[in-house]
Amino acid sequence: MAIVIFIVAVQSKHWLGGLEWYTNFLSELPDWARLAEQPLRWLVLCVVGLLIVQRKKPRRIFGELGMTKALHTGIGFGFAATIPMLIVSLVFCSVRSEISIVGLIGSAVTYVFAEELLFRGYLFRQLHRKAGWNLWLAAISVGVLFGALHLLNRSLQDMSVSDQFGTVAIISAGGVLFAWVFTMWDDNLWVAFSLHGFMNLWFSIFQMGENPLGGWILNGSRVLSGVLAVLITLYFLRKRKANQSARPDN
Repeated sequence: MAIVIFIVAVQSKHWLGGLEWYTNFLSELPDWARLAEQPLRWLVLCVVGLLIVQRKKPRRIFGELGMTKALHTGIGFGFAATIPMLIVSLVFCSVRSEISIVGLIGSAVTYVFAEELLFRGYLFRQLHRKAGWNLWLAAISVGVLFGALHLLNRSLQDMSVSDQFGTVAIISAGGVLFAWVFTMWDDNLWVAFSLHGFMNLWFSIFQMGENPLGGWILNGSRVLSGVLAVLITLYFLRKRKANQSARPDN
């Protein structure tokens, strides 16, 4: 069911795009409302998929997606982990000459939320937690799928084959990292969302490259932020284990 809902979600844009009344409806909406269309569409489909299989109450359904976990924890983690990317950008890069608030919201918030919801909160979690897939099997499978589907973006289609391969590899690695931190932080969707979102935000604000492949500045800062995200997560796990060991037995 998770795979079926995932396919429907990915294809729904193309199906709805063939409906004249729907495209006319979207064209009349303000920019911010159009940005919300994809995450809302995918959220509805994920909720429907979970209701069909698990038939839980609505709040429990949102808990299944990791949306009821602490938002402030996720935002704090995402910002702290991407400080290296911010510092590298401030030192080596200039601010983009044209920055759109709507564009920033789209690249760092709405589209990121939609992707983390569908790929990590829904598909990865259902394969790992419910279908019993090994953590790394589920994370790598969904991560590669996450990267490969970016080939549908027009910006990647204009690249050479080697650049396309490199971009897919980088995005896939990011998808595996997002799945890992999502799991280690007790399936907190906001942790993966914030890490992904802040990475996109710094890329959108600073001139770090014209496409996701980038150069040594972009990819070096990504590696530093990824390493810091892992170190922070390992510290969190160690601290939690120490706290649990210190608790007296009931």
